[in-house]
Amino acid sequence: MATSSQAVLQYRIARQVREQFVNTLDASIIELMGLMQNHLSQLAQGGGAGRSVAEIQLAMEAAALFRAERQHWVATVRREWREALIRMGSKTGNTDMAGLSLVDDELVERKIAASRLAAAVAEAAGAEFNNLRLRMQFLERRSDLPADDVLKPETLAQIMVKAWTDCGLTRPMWALVHPAVQAGLARRLPEAFRQANEWLVQQGVMAEIDLKSLVRRADGEAGAVARARGPPAEPGSGHRPGADHRNHRHVAPAQAGRAVAPALRPPRASTRQ
Repeated sequence: MATSSQAVLQYRIARQVREQFVNTLDASIIELMGLMQNHLSQLAQGGGAGRSVAEIQLAMEAAALFRAERQHWVATVRREWREALIRMGSKTGNTDMAGLSLVDDELVERKIAASRLAAAVAEAAGAEFNNLRLRMQFLERRSDLPADDVLKPETLAQIMVKAWTDCGLTRPMWALVHPAVQAGLARRLPEAFRQANEWLVQQGVMAEIDLKSLVRRADGEAGAVARARGPPAEPGSGHRPGADHRNHRHVAPAQAGRAVAPALRPPRASTRQ
């Protein structure tokens, strides 16, 4: 079990690696904006084989609207990216899915678009993301990264898609720009993951990925929990696992339902003559 000082050190390392990761990608958002604008402009000019008139018209509208809103989009993504770091792991984290109704198609489609982008980027990152995930599990003694962790590609993807629709751009327009976003993130995220892994190793966190140690620790913690709960109850015994019966007084059936008076000690013999 980690001591108090070790726990504080582990917390600081985990917080710092996330801060560095956010800072690394923050500088790439403006570059990504340029890639998106160029891609839309090319589509609006008829770029890409087999484009229909309707698709070219949509690209023209998207290029014009994004040109007007791109600074707002960048500012929104950067602000939400920072706020995700601040609220990460809190009980008041991402609650977009709270109260989701069957007719809330917009939110569902936005989640699907973000998941597709995140899956493609995670695949491009390959072992770097997987190694970072394992090191963070080892450092923080958890079974997986939190759902709203800024280290997960899906967190940034959701922020980008939400900022897009908040700026008045539509999901069909996002489908046009998706390849440019995916290509840009696929170039930047693997390097950010590599830097995070390198920094963790410098801090002494799992220089070599050892899956066996993670499995052994998980088994050990599960065993400790099982021992704390005690042996399983026998059928019909009414015994709850983990219950402590050492201080329980047996009550005879005839006495059940009424208070039992404490046993009285016999009086001491007087020593005075």
